[in-house]
Amino acid sequence: MDRRLETMYEEIGNVPAQAQPIRDGVANLQDGVTALLDGLSTLHGLQSALAGVYGELGSTTATVSAATDAQQMGALAQLFGGLAAQTADPTQKGQFQTLAGLYDPRAYAAAPTTPVPLAPAFQGLAGVTGTAVSGLQTALCGLSSQATAACDPKRTGLREGLALTAGGIDQITDGVVTKVRAGVGVAGQTKDDSTLRGGVASLSAGVGQLSAGGQTLVGGLGQLSAGASALRSGSSQLADGAGRLADGTSTLVAGTGRLTAGADQLATGLRTAADGSLTLADGITTAADGAPALVDGAGRLSEEGTSVLVETGAATAADYGIKYAVIQAGADRAATESMAYGGPEGAASVTAYSIDIAAADGAGASSIGRGVAAAALFGLGALLAGVARRRFV
Repeated sequence: MDRRLETMYEEIGNVPAQAQPIRDGVANLQDGVTALLDGLSTLHGLQSALAGVYGELGSTTATVSAATDAQQMGALAQLFGGLAAQTADPTQKGQFQTLAGLYDPRAYAAAPTTPVPLAPAFQGLAGVTGTAVSGLQTALCGLSSQATAACDPKRTGLREGLALTAGGIDQITDGVVTKVRAGVGVAGQTKDDSTLRGGVASLSAGVGQLSAGGQTLVGGLGQLSAGASALRSGSSQLADGAGRLADGTSTLVAGTGRLTAGADQLATGLRTAADGSLTLADGITTAADGAPALVDGAGRLSEEGTSVLVETGAATAADYGIKYAVIQAGADRAATESMAYGGPEGAASVTAYSIDIAAADGAGASSIGRGVAAAALFGLGALLAGVARRRFV
């Protein structure tokens, strides 16, 4: 790219030489305009003189007739007929047609000697010549604003325009070369120089950076793809965790309700426990006050009650021994001897009865009561002893 710009920079210098044919063509046009100006100027002068002659002849009293001047009358009729066909002005067309009819020799076939004045023909020719002179004047001013004194010097003519064109070609070619070379620039420039070669150089450097950035972008896209996959996996895990969280939240709400109910029950129980603690404290105080009496009562129970229990227990044991011996003897006898009831049919049975009648003082009946009372006293003593030990340890 830089090589091509360098070639462009060199070849643009050939433009002035390549524009030389244009300069030559403009010079030829200038020569042609000069020659045309000379010819039109001459024609303009002749037409002006002819218009003056026709103007003077317009007042003549000369006449013509078909008998003697049919050829001249035919030439005038043909001239004015041609002018009528060429003009676009309706007024002039009517005038020319009238003159063509006036000088038509065929109109005088019946009276060929009728005199026809020439003044209208000269007046018409003076008008035509005057129009031609005006047209030539306009053409001369178009060719050059300095052709006659009647031209407007402020309006540039063709000759002046060609002169400006010739000078403009040099300005254009020189300006194009200068500006194009300035725009193309030289080697070593950058975009800060605002030249094409400088921009291309900066662009080349930017392309290298863009290539490196593209590779970085490709790597980043790979990482982004991997991250997107991880994000997708994490989103699935998050969705599962959110479901479990929702379930756990429901369980937590339910447990919170039960906790609230349990807290209410605990508060009620704590109030009851507080009341019981106060009662227990009062009972401990009362127990502490009665502990010495318990100790004394336990001593007396051990000394007095135990001896009575021993005596009563011995008597009860002896009484139960007698009863057991009687029951055993009865059982042995029943095994070998006849029974009072249920013996074999036709057999004679002999039965012996032993009846013990409790004494009138109720000693036998009281033995069971004394045993139960002794067990109760032993249990109460053990309980009081344990309370005493905890109280005074």
